Amino acid sequence: MRKFFPARPLLPLLAAVLLVSGCAEMKNKVMGKEVGQCPTIRILADAAHQTKFKPGPGRDITDILYTLDLVDYQGSCGWRDKDTHIETAIKVMFDIDRGPANLQGLGEILYFVAVENRAKQIFSTKFKFDPSMPKLRQVDEEVSIDIPIRPGDTPYNTVIWLGLQLSPDELDYNRRTRK
Repeated sequence: MRKFFPARPLLPLLAAVLLVSGCAEMKNKVMGKEVGQCPTIRILADAAHQTKFKPGPGRDITDILYTLDLVDYQGSCGWRDKDTHIETAIKVMFDIDRGPANLQGLGEILYFVAVENRAKQIFSTKFKFDPSMPKLRQVDEEVSIDIPIRPGDTPYNTVIWLGLQLSPDELDYNRRTRK
C-alpha cells in the first residue's frame, strides 16, 4: 500500500532551493556574459629551482651564494575593457637557502610571468637574510598581467607560466642535477 505525504510542509523548502539556485545563476553572469574561470597558472619545472654560484669557475658547495625555489603562487582575475581583456593578479612565493659563499646575506630573484604563445614579463625582487636565519620565505608584491582575449579564446584556456629567469648555465645545471 502506497503512503502519500502532504506536499504543503515541503513548499517552503522547495521555494528556498529555487531561490538559492536562481541567485547562483545570477552570480555566474556579469553584464549578461557567462563568467569563465581564471587563466590556468603553471610553474615551469625546469625553471622552478636556481642554484646561484659566486662569480668564477668554482661549482662546489662552498661556491653557492644561495639556492632558491619558486614554491607557490596566489592568483585572481577579472574582466576589463568591455570583456575584451582579463586582468590577472599574481603573488609568487619563494623559499631561499643561504649558501656558504653568501657572506653579506643578500640576493636578487629574477622571475618571469609568461602568457603562453604571447608575451613574457620579467620581474625582480631583492632579499636579505637575517644573520641568524639560514632560510627565508619571501612573497613578492602582487604583479598584474593584462591578457587580451583573442577571438575563440576564453580565460580558462589561456595558460600563464611562472619560472625563475635562469642563465643558460643555470638551466643546464638544473637539468643535469634534477632530482
